[in-house]
Parts: sequence; structure tokens; C-alpha cells
Amino acid sequence: LIIGVLSKTNKNEQNVKGFTGFKDYIRKNYSDISEDEYNALAIDKDIDKVKELLKMEINYLLNAYSNFDYETIKNICSEGLSNKYIEELDDLKAKNQRRYYKDLEYKLFYIIDAFKDDNTIRFMVYSKECLIDYKIENNGNLVYGTNEYKITDNFLIEFEYNMASNKVIIINCKNINKENILE
Repeated sequence: LIIGVLSKTNKNEQNVKGFTGFKDYIRKNYSDISEDEYNALAIDKDIDKVKELLKMEINYLLNAYSNFDYETIKNICSEGLSNKYIEELDDLKAKNQRRYYKDLEYKLFYIIDAFKDDNTIRFMVYSKECLIDYKIENNGNLVYGTNEYKITDNFLIEFEYNMASNKVIIINCKNINKENILE
């Protein structure tokens, strides 16, 4: 998902109760919310199972983006974020290009904040990801990146989890490498 796809903040999304924007979460060190904070959310899954559920959504998004799967993008992203990605895919199609993401590896993945509203929980996640990211033209010419080695990026990702339906939506995402405070 992520590298270039999620590199811009979706300005069409409004801040929601509990989160004041990405700038309040950019820092040098990250860790999971405390056990007491997590238990207060009253989720019937342990934190590692929730993290796996959130990671699956990122994997689905990367695969959908690489394969021009508009329907999956609409199903797993907020309306504003899916519109942004669909616009990017339309631009790639117009240029006869394709972007590939593969071999995603999570170096770090922390739930750094969360709040609950009825059956919905919002999670703010810090994710340090390593993956292959490249773009080619339909004739095979490389536009940028490489399929020979992985790059590493740092993201803040906002998720919404509906406990009743067990459905996760990716609300927003920001690449925080450009903040010049991370190693």
C-alpha cells in the first residue's frame, strides 16, 4: 500500500472524534498503547490478532492497487481515500503504466492510539514497512524503482474497525519519512 500509494494525506477526510490529525502523532519513538488502554476498548480479540487483521487490509490494498482492482479498493478504503487511489490508477492507465508492490514485510507495527464509539473502534497505527516498489510502462520499460531490492518506509495509518461485522476500513494514511525526525 503502500509506499507511493499512501504517501499523501487525504485532505477530503475530516478529523474524527479522538484524532486531531497526523501531525500530533509524528515523533521519534513509537510503541503500542498500554494493556490497560487496549483492555478498555473491550475488544474480543487480543492485540496481536487485531494487528493481523489490520495488516491483512494493507496487503489487500497493495494487491488491489497493483492489479487495478477498483472494487476492492472501494470496499476497504474510506470514500475519500478510495477516490484518491482510483484517480491515481486512472492516471497510470492513461500513461500506459503499472505500479507493483510485492514482498511486504512489517519491520514494526504498533497501535499507538485508539478510541471506541459504540461498535466501532478507530486505530492510529505506526507501521515501518519494507517492500519492493516499482513502476513500469506497459512495454516493460522501468519508470522508477526496482524489482531487485526492497525499500523501507514509515507510515501513520488510520483504520476503522466495526466489531459487529469484523470489517476494517482504511480511513487515511501518511508517509512520515519526509518529516526529517526519523532515522
